[in-house]
Amino acid sequence: MPYVWAHGDVSDSASLMHLHTGFGLVIAMLFRDIRVVVSYFVLLFAGWLFRAYTSGYAFNEVWPGLVDLAVMIVWSRFCAHLMGWPRPPDRRRIERTDLPRLAFIALILFPLGVVVSGLVRALVTPADELFAGGAQVVFARYFGVLIITVPLLGFITEFDREKPYRLHVQRAPHKRVLWLLLMLAFLLLTYFVISNMDRKPAHVGSLLITDFRYAVAGVLAWVVLFLRPRLAFALMAIAMLLICKLASMGIPNPVDTVAVANLASIAFEALILQIGLLFVFVFNRDVVLQSRKLSEQAHVDPVSRLPNLVAFRDIAKAMQKSGRPLELGYMFIDSSEEWTAGFGMDLQARVQREIAQQLSNFCDPFVAGTGQFVLMPRADGLTERSWLRVIRRVESLTVDIDGQLVRLSPYLGVAAVKDDTELALNSALLVASQLAFDARRRYEVRPLYDSQGDRLAGEARTRLHSVGEALANIRSRRIELWFQEIVPSGVRAHDGRRYGEILCRLRSADGELMQPSSFIEPLEAAGRGAELDLSVWRTLVSVLGEHHDVASRLRLSVNLGGASLASASFLRDFERVLDALPVSADSICLEITETAAISGHDEARAVLERVRARGCRIAIDDFGSGVQNFSRLRDLPVDVLKLDGSYVRNVVANPKDQALVRAAVQLAQAFNAETVAEYVESEEAAQCLREIGVDWFQGHLFAEARPLSEVIEELRRYR
Repeated sequence: MPYVWAHGDVSDSASLMHLHTGFGLVIAMLFRDIRVVVSYFVLLFAGWLFRAYTSGYAFNEVWPGLVDLAVMIVWSRFCAHLMGWPRPPDRRRIERTDLPRLAFIALILFPLGVVVSGLVRALVTPADELFAGGAQVVFARYFGVLIITVPLLGFITEFDREKPYRLHVQRAPHKRVLWLLLMLAFLLLTYFVISNMDRKPAHVGSLLITDFRYAVAGVLAWVVLFLRPRLAFALMAIAMLLICKLASMGIPNPVDTVAVANLASIAFEALILQIGLLFVFVFNRDVVLQSRKLSEQAHVDPVSRLPNLVAFRDIAKAMQKSGRPLELGYMFIDSSEEWTAGFGMDLQARVQREIAQQLSNFCDPFVAGTGQFVLMPRADGLTERSWLRVIRRVESLTVDIDGQLVRLSPYLGVAAVKDDTELALNSALLVASQLAFDARRRYEVRPLYDSQGDRLAGEARTRLHSVGEALANIRSRRIELWFQEIVPSGVRAHDGRRYGEILCRLRSADGELMQPSSFIEPLEAAGRGAELDLSVWRTLVSVLGEHHDVASRLRLSVNLGGASLASASFLRDFERVLDALPVSADSICLEITETAAISGHDEARAVLERVRARGCRIAIDDFGSGVQNFSRLRDLPVDVLKLDGSYVRNVVANPKDQALVRAAVQLAQAFNAETVAEYVESEEAAQCLREIGVDWFQGHLFAEARPLSEVIEELRRYR
């Protein structure tokens, strides 16, 4: 791109771009080895020497070139370091923080380095010639950097990227190519027309760039967004080259002051265009990579780094669309939550990874929770024998827990996805999980298959609905307390207070009374039993506070679930509730199940001792259901044993039940505890229990459950 540069009486032919300068800066930015940079510039100088020799230059005109060589080596390396290059291979790409440095250092400061070598040349060069030569070299090096440095840097650092940075790459790339060809054809046609116009007007190139700069910017922005990075940067270099060519078309020979101003304007606009395009590319790339990173994190379990349910759903939906029959398994590993609570997340992650590796030959496992997996068979699914082998594979694993080798206990449910809808996938997942937990409850060591899937899914939805409705009523404080009286058998004397068990009822928003059977078990299964217990106790304290004048004439037994007993947060709140009791503590009896008291023996003992130290009484409910653990009861603070109703109902007709009741009464007497028989429904049973020595009776024979408010009104009426 030649033109004639003139200043005063001095004129000289020049080139509008020095591409070797931009290439040298790229080498200085990419290579840590200074020998590579030196070798490049020495080779460049050798070529210049050859040209000088063939042109007949004198020696005194050659030696400043050596100074210029040294300056360019040092200056290129220095500017590269100012921009934070060279970098390690894993960090060698253009970042957003690089953009201001590329604009100021690479495109402005670096070309001005010619001033340094110009100070040396001033010793042997006339002033007019020095100024003219220096000015034209600044422009030439600026355009050399503009055309080569940034596009080549992006081309090299993004070379391995095969696809454009887009969240969803279109499946028809020929459409993008067609759009690109149409836009380029338009620009080339415009360039051809203008380049063949009469060039007598002084600034045709400048006018072309000014008139079409928005079109060029739009095309290039589309290029960096929708094409592969290496192709986009190659086209960016071509575009910068065309802008430089168009700028040269507007330079008169010799150059005048107005042309210099126009050239400076075009150079500045080209700088803004290139940095703007680079910003669009980098910002879009970072957004896409961050979105993909977040998407990958959403598809991976954070503890084990295995695929999770989100990944399963995506893969399953793709399989449904392909028309392949889909069957899935749901595996539950028993006691996994206890391991995690006792030994931390590291053990959980290790066990889950070992299970996934063990199953990799049969199916793809997806983490659904602590010790829970969704299993997707490969190929055309698994046979019944193969599903059984899945269980056997997991059972063969041993886990080292604090020096002890423990085998895993898996339970598996298998369900088929009936069609390609999302509802069918969710239903199959729900059924398979329900089957796995059913297998756990029944201790079934073989897989359970979906033979009654609709019914199981319906039951699961009903339970979910019950839990949601119950929680809504609890949190809206629609709790009603009922009272079932416990009457003395006459074996022991009593203090005259009315003794009874507090029962919970929920009142729905439409006024319907919910019975305990419809919400207690679903709430406990969902892990919300402690919330129910705390609400019942708070309601009881409130009712007793409102009727403190007669509340002292009551002796109340209130249930406390096993989940509540194991919850430290519940116990803190519960002790605050006990602090607010408006009656003496000895009128309150905590009723806990035998299983809850024994399973968490040490914790239960500590909690019960604290409660008993306040003066409250302790009752063991359903006593006898865990008869094999009688020996562990000796360390628990117990005041009342409530005999399991399954023994009481048949105590007259079944001698074995009668013997068990007798043994329980003797055990209670040894503990100096009272006994209560539940489900006493006949006079014959009452007489038999009285003869055995049971202290209290509870059942429909003596009293039905009724609202606590009615009992309080009775006490007030007959005070």
